[in-house]
Amino acid sequence: PSATRHQQLRRRRLASRFEYARQKREGPDAPAYDRAVTVPELTVREQRPGDGPAIARIHLENAAYYHDLAPKSFRLPDAEGLAELLEPDAATNDETTLELVAEIDGTIAGCLSAHLIEPDENARYQMVAYLAQRTLWVDSVGTLRVFWRRGVASALVEAAEQQIGRASCRERV
Repeated sequence: PSATRHQQLRRRRLASRFEYARQKREGPDAPAYDRAVTVPELTVREQRPGDGPAIARIHLENAAYYHDLAPKSFRLPDAEGLAELLEPDAATNDETTLELVAEIDGTIAGCLSAHLIEPDENARYQMVAYLAQRTLWVDSVGTLRVFWRRGVASALVEAAEQQIGRASCRERV
């Protein structure tokens, strides 16, 4: 079935807003993203000691992007001390917490933080179904700008689902 005229106009309006934001960030001559290009050699692994500076760089890059789009809603975090704060330790990944990075040719291109939410003990009194299920909750996922639209974030989410185990989770949020 084809989209109604209203749906077509709405899609065009949204696309033009995103195009406007891209041109504002990168200039009118900036190339559009090629969504067909993917990264062939991508490795997803758990975060480990030494990854803090790269994770901080991703965090700062993503914060700058969102701050440019909506400065009243987002702020630029302090860079000083951020790498130390985000530095993984031996207890970073456990039974309910998962911290992953995606590497491309030795460069950390993206990171993901997720945790499991166990069923709520009062779920039988709640209206929403997911409260009665074990749920994978993705707290954050970020990618270096040079790797946007290359499948890095998708690979991180898929790896999180596999590592935590889809069999043990009915939903992801």
